[in-house]
Amino acid sequence: MPEPTDNLLTRVRQAWQDVLGTADVPLETSFFESGGNSLLLAMLQDELSQLAGRRLELAELYRANTVLDQAHLLTN
Repeated sequence: MPEPTDNLLTRVRQAWQDVLGTADVPLETSFFESGGNSLLLAMLQDELSQLAGRRLELAELYRANTVLDQAHLLTN
């Protein structure tokens, strides 16, 4: 499995920061532990879908629920 680039990690983290309204976004803390909820996850879905160039399913984001996991999801 290829590793996500630093640029992609930065862009995923920025999407989280925008949605959560905070600069404190660790790479390996779940979206919900970082203050997210299901409505915010839908907003994140829109932002990450634009990065991915395809519509991401909410179920994918529930399974890949950290910045690092979501960057891996977008890499593959």
